Amino acid sequence: MKNFLSVLIVLITFGAQLNYSQAATGPAKPKTKATTALRKLIVDASQLSTNSWEYSANPLSCLIDGDKQTWFQSVWHADMKASELTEEQWIARLATKACGNTDPGWHNLQVQLEEPVSRFKIEYYGRNTAWHDNPNDIEIYATNDDALGASTKSAESAQWTKITELTEGFPENVIVQTVPYTSPVIELGSEYKYVRFVIKNTTHAGQAPDRTFNFPEITGITWDLSEFQMYEPYVVTDPAEELQVVVDSLDKALSTYAVAFGNDPGYVDSVVYKPMIECRERCYDALYEDHTPEEYTAYLSELRKHIDNFFANGFREVETGYYNFINSFETFYNWQGAWKAMCVNADSQLAWDSQDNSDATQLWYVTKLDNGYYSIRNVATGKYINTVEGQSKVVPMSDTHITDQTLEWDRNYPGLFFIANTANDISYHSAGHLSGAGKNGTVVPWSMNSAASSCSEWYLHKVTDQELIDKLTNIGSSALVTKALKLALDTAEISISKAYEYKELIVDGSQISSNAPTGGAEGSFSNLIDGDRSTIFHSVWDATFANTIQYGESYGWHNLQVTLNEPVGKIKFYMHGRDRTDSDYHDTPDHITLYGTNDDALGASTASADSLQWDMIVDMTKEEYNFPDNVNGADYTSPAIDFGGKTYKYLRFVVKHTTTMMKGAVRANSFAQPSRTGVTFNLSEFQIYDPEPTEKSQYYVVEGMKDACDALSAVVEQTNGKIAAGTATSADVTALQNAYRLVDELYVDRAAIYSELRSLLSSANDAHSLATGARVPLISSGSQFSTNSCSSTSCDFNVLLDGNTHYSSAFETIWRTDMANAGITASEWEELISSNPMCNGAGYHNLSVELASPVKSFFFEFYGRTGTTFHDNPNHIVVYATNREDLYADTRDARTSDWTFVTELTEGLPEDVEMLTIPYTSPMIDLNGEYKYFRFVVKNTTHAGTVEARMFGNPDVTGVTFNISEFQMYTGLDPESIQYNYIEDVRLAADELEEMVAKYSSYTKSDIVSTAPVDELKAALAKLQDAYVDTTEVVKIYARWKDANSRSEEGNEPGYVESQNDIDNFDAALDAARALISPTQPTKEQVTTATEQMNAAIAEFMSHVGKVEPYVWYNIKSISSRTNFTDQPIFLASTSLGDNLHVGGHPGESYLDVYAIWRLVPIEGEEDQYAIQNLGTGQYFGAYRGQGGSSAPLMSHEKAAYELFYYGLGAFKLHQSSVEDEDDCLKTDGSMNIVLNWGASTDHQQAWKFEPVEMETSIVNINWYPAQSTNIMTLPWAMKGENAISEYNMDVETYGVNNVVSIPADGDTEAETILTLTKKDEFEAGEPFVLITTAEPDENGLQPLTFALPSAEPEAVTDTSSIVANGLIGTLEGTTAKGEASLYFLNSVLKICTDSPVTIDGRSGYIDATKVADLQGSIDKTISISGAINGVKTIKVIENSGESVNVYTLDGMLVKRNVKMSEATDNLRKGIYIVGKKKILVK
Repeated sequence: MKNFLSVLIVLITFGAQLNYSQAATGPAKPKTKATTALRKLIVDASQLSTNSWEYSANPLSCLIDGDKQTWFQSVWHADMKASELTEEQWIARLATKACGNTDPGWHNLQVQLEEPVSRFKIEYYGRNTAWHDNPNDIEIYATNDDALGASTKSAESAQWTKITELTEGFPENVIVQTVPYTSPVIELGSEYKYVRFVIKNTTHAGQAPDRTFNFPEITGITWDLSEFQMYEPYVVTDPAEELQVVVDSLDKALSTYAVAFGNDPGYVDSVVYKPMIECRERCYDALYEDHTPEEYTAYLSELRKHIDNFFANGFREVETGYYNFINSFETFYNWQGAWKAMCVNADSQLAWDSQDNSDATQLWYVTKLDNGYYSIRNVATGKYINTVEGQSKVVPMSDTHITDQTLEWDRNYPGLFFIANTANDISYHSAGHLSGAGKNGTVVPWSMNSAASSCSEWYLHKVTDQELIDKLTNIGSSALVTKALKLALDTAEISISKAYEYKELIVDGSQISSNAPTGGAEGSFSNLIDGDRSTIFHSVWDATFANTIQYGESYGWHNLQVTLNEPVGKIKFYMHGRDRTDSDYHDTPDHITLYGTNDDALGASTASADSLQWDMIVDMTKEEYNFPDNVNGADYTSPAIDFGGKTYKYLRFVVKHTTTMMKGAVRANSFAQPSRTGVTFNLSEFQIYDPEPTEKSQYYVVEGMKDACDALSAVVEQTNGKIAAGTATSADVTALQNAYRLVDELYVDRAAIYSELRSLLSSANDAHSLATGARVPLISSGSQFSTNSCSSTSCDFNVLLDGNTHYSSAFETIWRTDMANAGITASEWEELISSNPMCNGAGYHNLSVELASPVKSFFFEFYGRTGTTFHDNPNHIVVYATNREDLYADTRDARTSDWTFVTELTEGLPEDVEMLTIPYTSPMIDLNGEYKYFRFVVKNTTHAGTVEARMFGNPDVTGVTFNISEFQMYTGLDPESIQYNYIEDVRLAADELEEMVAKYSSYTKSDIVSTAPVDELKAALAKLQDAYVDTTEVVKIYARWKDANSRSEEGNEPGYVESQNDIDNFDAALDAARALISPTQPTKEQVTTATEQMNAAIAEFMSHVGKVEPYVWYNIKSISSRTNFTDQPIFLASTSLGDNLHVGGHPGESYLDVYAIWRLVPIEGEEDQYAIQNLGTGQYFGAYRGQGGSSAPLMSHEKAAYELFYYGLGAFKLHQSSVEDEDDCLKTDGSMNIVLNWGASTDHQQAWKFEPVEMETSIVNINWYPAQSTNIMTLPWAMKGENAISEYNMDVETYGVNNVVSIPADGDTEAETILTLTKKDEFEAGEPFVLITTAEPDENGLQPLTFALPSAEPEAVTDTSSIVANGLIGTLEGTTAKGEASLYFLNSVLKICTDSPVTIDGRSGYIDATKVADLQGSIDKTISISGAINGVKTIKVIENSGESVNVYTLDGMLVKRNVKMSEATDNLRKGIYIVGKKKILVK
């Protein structure tokens, strides 16, 4: 970003080169002027050499080829960021590079000059990519030694003469392309032939992982440039040569500008510019002619005069005055036909909206301040633009001018400015632009590069119409009122529109047709009226539409055609665009021609050519009909369209243009001949309405709505009149808001109430069926299912009973691409599926069920799979039955013929849609006998044959893939068991509920006028539910504990039972409690008593089960029978928050690993609920996030409540207390080796045993810790006294921070920062310290650390690092640090943070130098880092004094006793010493 002033500096500098010194040359001669010119010193690539070259395809010649798209780069290798590296290792790495590099050390660029020079300056352009490694620290050496000049070895720099080091004035970490870096003139002191440039740093070094250089003195630092040149300044005195220099310099200066004429800032005054250019042309011609010196001098004088005038007056600057700020993002105009201007919105925020020069909120008064900056005041509000920290926050306004604003001209593009401020130089940006589709939004700081069309750059349009300025000034704050009223009017229009409803004229997908539907599911017309915005209709798209084609080779204009049930004379239509956030291909029509006809033959054809025979009703363009902009999921409702007295049965909507065809959009150039190919469009919803409101509109039927709407309409009319007259006040805003809010309060959300009503009716029917004995579930366990085909090798049938209709909890039969092969044989298919034990033989896929007892009749229900495209709902099912157990046990389709055929179902089954809320329910099936076993054979699905991934070439062999999320069979009860017959309250409540169901079953959405239907139905349903004796929960308790107790084992450890007698007693107690409930006529008293006895038996039993005690340390291990998880602990692989809980493949002994050790921490105020805390990090199992690997719980700083469910086998299930489904627990996952949530699982995958660590050891380890390293450590337990770290580890050193001091640069020495440390052995929990490991590394380069196992006390471990230890900031959970006052260790090297955040892992920390105090204690260790850092006190150089003192090293060694201060540092090596009571720098 370059501001206007800095750009002028370039020109002024250029002008200075054109200036001259006058010398007296005698009275007879005219005065001459001398010009300083620059002579190019590198004219051939052979003059260049280097010790470091990365790409053979990018030679040094790229630096002088004049092409900024080519570049030279020095070596880069991944080992440059290695934590350990020797010079020998680096030389070996260099040998692998293609360009013959062998030289370690700093990278250089060397130039051999044709003639020796004594002064020069350099100029460079950076690489034009993200990897712009611009040098910003260059040491310059020179020599005349030919031997040295012929060598590029880094080590030989010491034999060259060091001239200087350039460290200032370099560009920031940006692409240097428009304005080059130009150095000052470098004086060599004498003439030299060879010059070496040694690159010591770049703008990119340390700013990206692949630009980290841990050993730069060995590897050097990678640099790259696109252009590089040396120039020798010289004085020109010959008038002709001088004129040539001035012409060339002018051309070069002007080449850096995109000159355009105009009166606004950032443009050039043609009256000043054109004479200069004309003079330049005359001077250019004169250089090719013969003229006297006096004539050349005259040319030169005239050109200089024009140049001086141009620099003084040619550029339109930002002066005090009135302006509109117009956003430069051209796509706004291309897509909306409107530019966007900066303004103040109705909330008095800095904002942007469509340009309106008559809007006072868009007029700004800019005052140029004495310091070159600006104040910017809004005319409407009188408030000033202020500042905000960072990015993406709305820039606030202030009552007075507080923060100076910057208007920085982008000289790449005429008239464009970056607007920012002195406190935050990030440019103001139009937030919410939606890539050009946004209507309005707020203004925030957001960094963007220079561009001709940018949301972060603005045109400054100067307003000089005084009459307009006076008018807008007088309007003042009323402009905000008008803006607020317009927003309120928009809301009022929406409120009124909700009170009216319209009859839908498309009621079935068969009414819709098209001449160009795409193939597959997206060509379905039903998608347009299914109410599901995730499904779409898409017309044909082909890349060849961008090419010229012949007539007859394509579709013509694409259309949607509708057959109405009866002719109509007027309509309105609605469409909703494609909702697709991952793509810009939402091709919403924005130009539609509507045709009509009553000709049945034409109505039966969709051919585009037929449109000429239809009647054209209207041609609807975006401009006239306000079609939507190019946005995702656009909503559009047309105005009423009158057919001019005619009526039509057939309507054709011909799409002529879409939103994505606008300039700059994704299909802008996709249709070369749209009248031949058509233009592709897509929609998620489409409907046609009768434009007359229905009699059941809320305006007519909701009490009070008519009066409220009429009152609102009156207020709207008054408001429009006041806006036109300019008399509106804030009271009018309040009146309008009150009027539409009354309408909103009366509005009945019919869709929501109707949806709830339909759900309640379904629940009411179920409840009534139960009460009257018509609906008794027959399947209670997944073990009752079997199949001959399953997509998984371990089929979990419990998903069919878990109440979860999401696709992640569904049963699916096998699918393979081979199923499309029409020639596949039974033996081939059986071979393909042989690896899956759940797939058994060829033939159609089936689902078989074993009932507890035979039934005479039944019906069944299923829900389809949801949340995915592949909802393969069965729509052809053959039902069989048998009483033979051997037939049931044989799942092969080949044995189905031995079963008894019951029925074949092909009608009434679901269409190809997601079955979200309503299941398929079969008719009642009479068996003509009693049967126990049933087989459901699926012959076809809604998805079969509709998409490429569901083609079945030989289904008799492969079967047809199907999936369902829920499945249940039902039958009726014997009369004596029907509660309606033997419980009076049930009968009364059931009859009342039946009346309510009858009353509301026929309701349509339009019949809803209040919440009364829902309220009444809820009350009736609750009454029956209260009367009904529901045994579901008690049966579930009984089944769960009987199942768990069947796995009970005797033992003393957690999860085991004290004796077999306890196990047997519990089993008997459960059975006794269950027997209290009559199997035919249960009562509430029976259920209550049985439940109480079961709970008492459970409590008694659990008192004999080994408990998992709070605060005791455990390994939590899986008992899954799957071999890769058996006896494997839950452990952490990272010390920072957000890590998964890992299981499987744990290295080593888990009882020693602090990251595999856990304890239960009671949740305050909750019984039997615990947070599960890790020893190594102090952090906890995270909260429930859903089922599956992507939603697995993560380590968290927050305590999430968990419960332990007894499982048997010495194990428990881990369940989040917030989750209602008790089967949704933590389990092992074999694909990711993590712990995740899932429903009921096989193979004991949800079972976990707790093994006390203290039974195995009293010490624990951090195993994976680097040897011979230095870092900051923070641990969640205390290390004090006999548990100090030094008591358990010999080869470690631990320190606290003593001080941080800065040594300033002096002469040849660089600035240096010193961290001083004091030995410390004891630390509180969460207290950070510096840890140095000194042992020889093991085979993995590690040094395991040993600690005492913390006690089983509540406070033994902390979950946060709240201790700041003299600037040491510890973290247990991980954090970030930034700013030059922060220090951190990277690969044992002390580093200074930058403004970019640095990740600090959990268990570590960093140093905030501003919080460090000088503790004045012993200094036992010093660590230095190059450079000075912010906020650190600088050590003074020793001063002369006669005082006698002792001198010590920083580690306390006495080096001089009782010497004079003036002599204290004589003969001492440079460094820091304690002289007397002061720390002194010796240079």
